[in-house]
Amino acid sequence: MKPIRVPPLDSEQLDALEELYRTTRDARLRTRAQMVLLAAERHLTAAEIAGDRGNRPRQRGDSEALAQTLPGRGGGGSA
Repeated sequence: MKPIRVPPLDSEQLDALEELYRTTRDARLRTRAQMVLLAAERHLTAAEIAGDRGNRPRQRGDSEALAQTLPGRGGGGSA
């Protein structure tokens, strides 16, 4: 099966996703926004993102740890 890729997003779309990620109280929505950001900014597939997560069940703090890898969130990502 061909991997699903997120098409390139313009700066307005990325800004909207980042705002959603920072402000939503819905954990599922926040995780989805985070996954789309990773896919768009790093050109990753869903399988590659799952590999970054260690492909293990979610645990408290996972979203925060993954957020540290995104640009503009105090992590190792490039801007």
